[in-house]
Amino acid sequence: MLKRRRLNIVTLVLGILSILMIFVFPFFIPNEWGNSKTFGTIYFITFLAFLGVSNKAGEITNRPLTPEEKRDEKIDQILK
Repeated sequence: MLKRRRLNIVTLVLGILSILMIFVFPFFIPNEWGNSKTFGTIYFITFLAFLGVSNKAGEITNRPLTPEEKRDEKIDQILK
């Protein structure tokens, strides 16, 4: 269950960061950097990487629990 919580946090953080990269960060990039093809390419690849990792982590957290995860969750409930 701890793995799913961590992946859920990764999903949220990278998803929010991706949204900020599209709508907020471009307003704060200096013109010398913003007009550079190299910077634009690196920025775009970073955006796609964040978005891809966020989507993959979200997919993993939405899967049904495996029997091992169910067992571990029940053991954690008993111990607490």
